[in-house]
Amino acid sequence: ILKKPEGEITETDLWRGAVLAAWFSFARNSGKVAVDATETVFVKRIPGGMPGRVSYTHQRTIMVDPANAHEWLASTADL
Repeated sequence: ILKKPEGEITETDLWRGAVLAAWFSFARNSGKVAVDATETVFVKRIPGGMPGRVSYTHQRTIMVDPANAHEWLASTADL
C-alpha cells in the first residue's frame, strides 16, 4: 500500500513503489517484473481463502527491473 502524507501520488512514486515491491518478491533476480497497481477500494478479500489472498480489479500493470531498488537500498543503509 502506497500512502503519501501530502498531495497526490505521482507517477514517480508509483514506479518506485513497483520497483520496491518487485525487489521484495520472489522475482528479485528476474530482469523485468510485472507489478499490478490499483486503489485499495478495488481490493477484496477472497471469502474462505488463505490469509493474504485477495482479488482486485481496475489494475494497471507496470513493468519494472527489481535491480533498480538495490542502489536505493544501499544508499539508504548509510543513513
